[in-house]
Amino acid sequence: MSDDLSLWRAVISQAFADAATTGMRRETVLERSDARHWLTTPSQDFHEVCALADLEPTQVRTLAIKHIAEADADTKGENRGHLRGRVGQLITDANGESLTVAQWAERLGIAENTITHRLRKGLPIEQMLAPRFEKARAHA
Repeated sequence: MSDDLSLWRAVISQAFADAATTGMRRETVLERSDARHWLTTPSQDFHEVCALADLEPTQVRTLAIKHIAEADADTKGENRGHLRGRVGQLITDANGESLTVAQWAERLGIAENTITHRLRKGLPIEQMLAPRFEKARAHA
C-alpha cells in the first residue's frame, strides 16, 4: 500500500475513533461532533478523502453510522445521564431512520438547540421531531 493511501485511510480511521469517543470535555465533545458530522453528512471533502483512500464513500458512511450507533449503545449503561442530548448522537424516528441532531434540524427546519432541548427533556420522538407542538395544559 502506498504512503499516500495509508495516510488518507488513517484520516478516515481517526474520524471513526473521534466519532466513538465518550469523553465529556468540551474539546472532546467538539471533536466527536465534527467527526460524526463529517462522516454522516455528504460533502465534497468527504468524497475526496474517500477517493484518495480508495474507498467507496457510501460504504464508509454506512459503516460510520453503524459504528456510531454501536459506540452509543456501548456507553448507554455507563453514561446514561450524559448520553441524552449528546452532540452527534443518532436519533431514530418511528420509521427507523437514524440521523444526527444536526441532520434532523436541517431536514425538518428546526433549530438544533430546540431538538437537543426536547431530547434532554425526554419527550417522545413524535414531539421531539415535530416542527411545533402544543404543551398539554391543565384545564381548571
